[in-house]
Amino acid sequence: MRERSVSYEWTRMDGELKELPVLKRRLRRKINLAGRERPKKARRGPVDRLRRTVEEMSFPSIGRHRVVRVFYGTDRQPVHEDGKLAYSAARNEPDGIELGTCHVSIPASHETGRLEKPSIWHWQLRWNPDEHVTLLSMEKRSETDFYTDLKRAAKSGAAFVFVHGYNVSFEDAARRTAQIAFDLQFRGAPMMFSWPSRAKAAGYPADEATIDWTIPHLRDFLQAAGSQGGIKTLHVIAHSMGNRAVARALRDLGVARPGIQFNQVLLAAPDIDRGEFLQIANQIRSVSNRVTLYASSQDRALAASRIVHQYPRAGESGDNIVIVPDIDTIDASNVDTDFLAHSYFCQDWKLLGDIFRLVRKSDPPSERYGLEEVASARGVYWSFRK
Repeated sequence: MRERSVSYEWTRMDGELKELPVLKRRLRRKINLAGRERPKKARRGPVDRLRRTVEEMSFPSIGRHRVVRVFYGTDRQPVHEDGKLAYSAARNEPDGIELGTCHVSIPASHETGRLEKPSIWHWQLRWNPDEHVTLLSMEKRSETDFYTDLKRAAKSGAAFVFVHGYNVSFEDAARRTAQIAFDLQFRGAPMMFSWPSRAKAAGYPADEATIDWTIPHLRDFLQAAGSQGGIKTLHVIAHSMGNRAVARALRDLGVARPGIQFNQVLLAAPDIDRGEFLQIANQIRSVSNRVTLYASSQDRALAASRIVHQYPRAGESGDNIVIVPDIDTIDASNVDTDFLAHSYFCQDWKLLGDIFRLVRKSDPPSERYGLEEVASARGVYWSFRK
């Protein structure tokens, strides 16, 4: 009997990894039990759809991990550690923005929403790309080379820019961007803007000062990505304190009217004054096809921020939930997450699934699974079902 060759391919569906040969055998078994030969149209069955999904993903496989290429802009100060490029927590003055690309590994054992890293409880002391989401390399690029490569990478004409929050290093920002792109099966170019957060819990006051300093750099980066990058569909995803820079940068663009229009703008757990957000919401909406704000009453980090500032934050729900015309507010209080309940947008499969529908299909809340309409005296918002 001729030995049958089996190729192993991996894909992601519904947050789980499935091995294609297993599905192939199950399909053949069903056909044999039916007492007929395999029809030609079987090539359009589930196995082939899964194969096409793998082929469409722009994440090459190396060993037991895939590699995500992330395009970055940063106003952090560059340093060289052991002869390798890195970025510190210091401001890059007076040079401003640096552009480049980096490569991040996603292990075959990756679980949706997780940012796998070495754990002493598993006797893991070193980063292993086959087991952890690892920053493998980075390379600074000239402006011309950066946007030329960006056009090639965004084959579908789509890209997203992720802007992280407080207490985040450049390395962790790159890892999170890659995880989001992979979990969303994003068909386009993942991008990030990394501002010089101190990456320390005690660095909140310094990060607050720096987030204001970074606004013109982020605004220029977003404008250049929309005009020079050959991007037809540009999304923006902001988290926590990063929302301050994004909201104010979009406000400035809304006033200047440079002809840039963003597709989906996702504001996750925004640590920005609620009153300020209400003041600039119209300008943000004017340069966006759709704005979605994710809020939660379980967010302990925002509760602490409210105590510090003595005013509610835009990312809080409950009595302070933000309701603005033409902005979709989603109450994520019912979503299971970590202790702080602050990074729910990229950790829970419900949230990632909702973002997937937004980015892939631009569906309104009424057409997205798991959301229910909530009517209040101030207007309508949406909530995840329990």
